[in-house]
Amino acid sequence: MMKQYNYNQVNIILAEWDPIGVGYPINKFEYTGYIPKIVSGYENDSLFDTLKKMVEDDMGIDDFNESSLQEYCIKIAEILEQ
Repeated sequence: MMKQYNYNQVNIILAEWDPIGVGYPINKFEYTGYIPKIVSGYENDSLFDTLKKMVEDDMGIDDFNESSLQEYCIKIAEILEQ
């Protein structure tokens, strides 16, 4: 049986992080399309690398705070581990 992940909680974390900086209320919906890729990265033990690639390649952000990325990576992993 496949594990069911709490996509809504992951989306809340992504909206809080808001790496593009779109702000409220757009941030509540901006990142939903990234969640399947994030879950896949988590399942393949490369969540940090997945998030970093997503920010750099998909969002086009080269100058970002890696410690902030790590912080949100931990928050997302905690949600996915539940």
